[in-house]
Amino acid sequence: MRKNTYLAGLLIIFFICCNPLVANAFSDTRQHWAAPQIDHLNNRELISGYPDKSYRPNAYVNRAEFITLIINALNKSAEAKQLFKGEPHFRDAQNHWARGYMELAYEMNISQGDGHSYFHPLAPVSREEAVTMMVNSLRVSAEDLPPADFIDRSDISAWALKSVDYAVSQGIISGYPDNSFKPGQNLTRAEVAVLLEQFLALQGQKFHFYGTLEQIDLPLKRVMIRINGQSQIFELAANLVGYAEGQKLPLTQLNLPLDAYFSLNPEGKLAYLYSTGKHDEGRVNLHSISLPAGEKSAPVDGKIVNLTEDIDIQKAEITPLNRPEISLQAACEAMQANDFIDLTGASGRSQLVAIIDSGLDPGHPDLQKTADGYRKIVDFIDLSSEGKVNLTEVKAQDGYLNIGGKKIDVSKTNNVSDVYKYGYFNLKFLPAEFGLREEQLLVVASAGKLWNIYDTVYLDTDFDGQINDQEPLQVFSRQGQTAVINGEGNRSFNLLLAEIPAAGDYVKLGFDMLGHGTEVSGIVAARGKIQGVAPDAQLLPIKVMDRSGTTSLKKIESAISLAADRGAKVAVVSMGQYQLQESELQSLTQLLANVKKVSGMLVCIAAGNNGPGLGTVTGTSALDNIISVGAYATPEMWYTDYGWQVEEPILWYFSSSGPAADASTAPMLVAPGNAVSTYPLWSGQSYRLDEGTSMAAPHVAGAAALLLDAAGRKLYINNSQAIGQALLAGAKPLPGFQAVEQGFGAVNLMRAWNELQRKKYQDNVFSGSQYSPGLGYAHGFYSRGLAPGELTFKIMNNGNVNEQLSIGGLADWVKPQQYSIQVPARGERTVNIKYGELLEPGLYSTFLLADKYSTSEWDVAMLQTVILPYELGKTKDKAFEESGELPAGQFKRYFFRVPENMTSVSFKLLSGSKGRVRMHIISPGGAQEVSQYAGVGDAQVIASVNMPYNRPAPGIWEVVVYSSVTLSDYDLKTSQYTLQVIPDMTGKIVDKPSDNRYLVTAVPPQFKPGEKTFVTLYFWYSSNKMPASGLVSINNRLYEIQNGMVRLEVEPEQDQINLTVAW
Repeated sequence: MRKNTYLAGLLIIFFICCNPLVANAFSDTRQHWAAPQIDHLNNRELISGYPDKSYRPNAYVNRAEFITLIINALNKSAEAKQLFKGEPHFRDAQNHWARGYMELAYEMNISQGDGHSYFHPLAPVSREEAVTMMVNSLRVSAEDLPPADFIDRSDISAWALKSVDYAVSQGIISGYPDNSFKPGQNLTRAEVAVLLEQFLALQGQKFHFYGTLEQIDLPLKRVMIRINGQSQIFELAANLVGYAEGQKLPLTQLNLPLDAYFSLNPEGKLAYLYSTGKHDEGRVNLHSISLPAGEKSAPVDGKIVNLTEDIDIQKAEITPLNRPEISLQAACEAMQANDFIDLTGASGRSQLVAIIDSGLDPGHPDLQKTADGYRKIVDFIDLSSEGKVNLTEVKAQDGYLNIGGKKIDVSKTNNVSDVYKYGYFNLKFLPAEFGLREEQLLVVASAGKLWNIYDTVYLDTDFDGQINDQEPLQVFSRQGQTAVINGEGNRSFNLLLAEIPAAGDYVKLGFDMLGHGTEVSGIVAARGKIQGVAPDAQLLPIKVMDRSGTTSLKKIESAISLAADRGAKVAVVSMGQYQLQESELQSLTQLLANVKKVSGMLVCIAAGNNGPGLGTVTGTSALDNIISVGAYATPEMWYTDYGWQVEEPILWYFSSSGPAADASTAPMLVAPGNAVSTYPLWSGQSYRLDEGTSMAAPHVAGAAALLLDAAGRKLYINNSQAIGQALLAGAKPLPGFQAVEQGFGAVNLMRAWNELQRKKYQDNVFSGSQYSPGLGYAHGFYSRGLAPGELTFKIMNNGNVNEQLSIGGLADWVKPQQYSIQVPARGERTVNIKYGELLEPGLYSTFLLADKYSTSEWDVAMLQTVILPYELGKTKDKAFEESGELPAGQFKRYFFRVPENMTSVSFKLLSGSKGRVRMHIISPGGAQEVSQYAGVGDAQVIASVNMPYNRPAPGIWEVVVYSSVTLSDYDLKTSQYTLQVIPDMTGKIVDKPSDNRYLVTAVPPQFKPGEKTFVTLYFWYSSNKMPASGLVSINNRLYEIQNGMVRLEVEPEQDQINLTVAW
């Protein structure tokens, strides 16, 4: 009871409802030497008095109370409240009201207690302890300062010396008249008020703004104050206190106009004014402008499409250089699959992989059996209805069916009913080269066992009009039967019975006329002339895509659900939809969450082939609970499949780059994006070389099947999600490519296996968010045009256990203010992230991480993507020119901001005989155009290519210079090039004034030019003067407004601080 009363005395705020003309805060401070500071901080609700309206200025402050004041002054009270729910580090904090504040002080290295896990919260705080906590909270260097020359300096503890020196040098604290410091002396409540105000002053937070009081309207309880040349209206707080020349005065005795410092309370009402007759603090010049308008996206087709890439490569025949049997060997070598198989004996045995695609060729010799003799294709589900044949009843008479004037002998067929069902399947989609004799395939269904259940189908595959000579087909899942229609040469059209209902109203025939699903299946699990990644895995083809190469999102959802229900451990979706409606996104997200929870099936999805521009991944590749896959190739793969000599592993130029629409990571992995795989036999070729993220995704699915095989036998792990985590954690980043382009890196089975062995799988219960321009809180940070300054990182713990996480960035320009935090169960934490200065135009991308060491992958990985453009038209020389050199297959990104008044812009690329390069030009809305190649070619050398744009869209244009992967055909290793950008514009670029959303104020401390100092900008909503929130640009860097504040560390060059603020 006693401790709670003491808490109320210092921290709980009681409003003193009195006339603003004669406001008195406390009964015992009216003539106190610290009354101005006490009144000021009380009215800002940073300190408080006791229920009897006293402050008790001479009472001591204990350590818990003092650290609470510091945390509140740092704007971190919400974090302390979260930590109150966590596990205490300090043994004496378990049941203490300030536990969260003490824990946060420990996390932020403000106070480590006594070094033996005790904080001693009830002990009075000494002067040296208080100063050390304050200096630690500022995160400043206290080195190389002249020692404070106190007569009792030797009494100052060694751990406090540097902090005392800094605090004295900055005017936070001073000694006594006898030149002593008295480090062990306890602080009184009055001394703490003065110390706290000086602490705020050092950060530019002593007052909220400086202005001129012009009018006082007591009946309406409001005033008019002129700030930065504009008059603003403020409501009066009930406990308003005013000081002029050190004397407390009622408003009626103030002489107007009056220059003064002002502070508001948390409700945005004027609570304190202080006039000295002059401007004593530092000066700041605030210039407010508007940020450029957001960029409009180009319309994108919303259909689901397959993601193979039709590139200009002759692949009609598989040459000896890229023989079928060695292509996938090179791809497997890239993933270290061969080493993994040798180590573990894994082959994908007993693993079922769902192929959600265009079906497959059921008669391909490489897709028939596992090494153990089991059927490789366990079933065939057709959701596309491409093979659907509607059937009509016909009765047999004397062992014959009369259909269209033809008598069909059914005497040798098996039918317990005298009613048959028949129909015709149109085969005109087969290519002319197939040599089809008839376009109509007769289909007859019978009831083989029970008179009312149709279960047997006969196909007239030799087109002789009879079916007695045909083998009866059951649904494929029963016996794995197939039928074949032979064409010219070695062509054959293989099909199966996928479905027949009991009523026999229709049948669905299974086949693959696109070829895509057969290719994907071969990469995953072929066993024959070629070996897939997991040659003994079994396949569950679910056909959602017809021969046109498109499907619907609903079919994809149904297929994923069916795959999970049928027991598939892994599913591969080598198709995508570039844009998703919000309802589609929510539906897919919920489905994938349910699949993960119920079956744990791992879903691998192709990231898209719309690269190399940023933000080109499919909407379907940016979902939770999937692995999205981009495409790359190793030097061995390039040489094996194409004969080209490339020195380093490189991304395929078409592989879509992130970030996703919500700024999240996609692709998450990259995998081999080209391979010779199985192909339907109707084409006349058993194998085909293809490229695309469609080819990359099945490599990851096959890798997952291998890991599941080995993990089940050797580690007793049968959890597909654990495999997915290991694949991400074991990915190997490709040198020269950034996170937004490759995610976590290239899939690597040996590294993934090490992760599985080393760390125990735990279901990820964490999620994160960051504020991004134009997106609000998103799953990453993405800024087009502005470098980050300081932002927050929110981490949610959705589990039931308090967790300790490490925070860090994978690049030195991402700098968390805390490197270790506790996230309470069902709680949320917010960490400030400071960003280093990014000086050069270009792309910056990395990961911001929150990690629990015992888990395999990073628990929260926030993609950080920043684009800094060249500003066309702003420099004296408005044109841009740069020369460079790129190895084969590599590319370099350039970004240019086009202002609104630009009449034209021309992008010109020169190369000549020393290279072969082209441009991919992506407009601000996302539309992409590709130039011809400049440089060497098959016919002649083209010196340059030029792409002009009249009235170009304002915003950031991306230009990707790509060096052809075919350089070795021209005896070249690199391409030399020059990129020129020639703009033409009318008038000058003029910044637009900002709207009146915010009132921005600042009162920096006194400073010296050339020395670092703090300044805090306060943001108030102009409409109600409440503390604002959001993102703002300050001197071209982004900052997140937190409780109405942004604190900066600046180094002024002049006697005033110049800041340009934009939103």
